[in-house]
Amino acid sequence: MISTYSELKDAIYKWLVKDSSDPFFTSDMMDNIIYLAENELNRRLRVRQMRDVTTLAVTAADNTTVIPTGFIEAYSLYLNSPVQEVQSASAGFFTRNGMYLQTGNPLYFFINNDNFVWGPVPDSDYTVTLDYYKKIPNLSSMQTTNDVLSDFPDMYLFCCLKQAYIAAQDMEREATFEQRTAQLIYEGNSKDRKTTSAKGSRVVER
Repeated sequence: MISTYSELKDAIYKWLVKDSSDPFFTSDMMDNIIYLAENELNRRLRVRQMRDVTTLAVTAADNTTVIPTGFIEAYSLYLNSPVQEVQSASAGFFTRNGMYLQTGNPLYFFINNDNFVWGPVPDSDYTVTLDYYKKIPNLSSMQTTNDVLSDFPDMYLFCCLKQAYIAAQDMEREATFEQRTAQLIYEGNSKDRKTTSAKGSRVVER
């Protein structure tokens, strides 16, 4: 069973020792392996276990709001009053449609660096409910588990083993565990798309 940081490290170690007696695979190396695997999962995995909901304050005459810590990708955004979807658009859409010159309810957004950019420019203060994908909490001796590890221990393990074999320059085994990791990520993402009831934030391009 793999449900905690220490159990994951132990499982990685046992897999690697079975395949190699190279002293490169030390306990201290496991933290780097796990960290790199979590970064990869943050790039490729989109499941409900990574979702969070927060409220953003939108200030009159200010068309930017700082994104939340750990933000990866917006799932949906809604103005709370009036209740209205805020749709994803591009910077080019904002320029072509004069979003920077108009004021009113924020109807569109795009992300620039670490900020949401709203269009039109808000004509008063608003609050926006953001449903978003958040980075997986990094495992450590203090953060001993997270929802992704609890529900996808095999994915976590195989992604870690892929990173270990990359570090060891063992491309044959790296390819094997990439195939296993990719399949589990595909299954997780596909299942989440089928079971979620919300549609997510629509993308506008005109």
